[in-house]
Amino acid sequence: MPSEVFNLRMLFNLMPSMGFFSWVVADDLIFADEKYAELYEIDMPAMAAGIPVELILSRIAQEDRERLASRIHSVLLGGEPFVSSYDIVCPSGQRKSLVSMGSCSRDETDTAFIYSGAVLLASSATVVADASDLEAHISAALALARTEGHEITERYLSSALGSVLLSSR
Repeated sequence: MPSEVFNLRMLFNLMPSMGFFSWVVADDLIFADEKYAELYEIDMPAMAAGIPVELILSRIAQEDRERLASRIHSVLLGGEPFVSSYDIVCPSGQRKSLVSMGSCSRDETDTAFIYSGAVLLASSATVVADASDLEAHISAALALARTEGHEITERYLSSALGSVLLSSR
């Protein structure tokens, strides 16, 4: 229960800094809220009308494009929802580090229909807690290691989590 309360508190604190979006895959248009538009430096009227996904993709830092495109493609083909970090370069020239999570809904023919998700500044996702939340931190790091495909890190974190769980009994 304490980690559940911690997670709810963490989510509650993150909500104001999250931008939410929906990509209508067949139309290739993204619709999003004000926070998303602010993060990507896009006018809200344009965002409300729908912008081509290519505009968003063009702002992703060159070194992150291939990895992120591969992840999104996997989700579109029926893969699991994912969380990923990447950088964008905005029209102002500002570089921003983001964390994004997304999932794809499918229609009755099992075709990718709407890809929905949320994005926030990576610095907003940093959680500061006391030592009693060690289990929650290791669990979060373990989930990230799995998502990012870092197998060795995953093994070490699994071992650390097992050790923490044993010592708390």
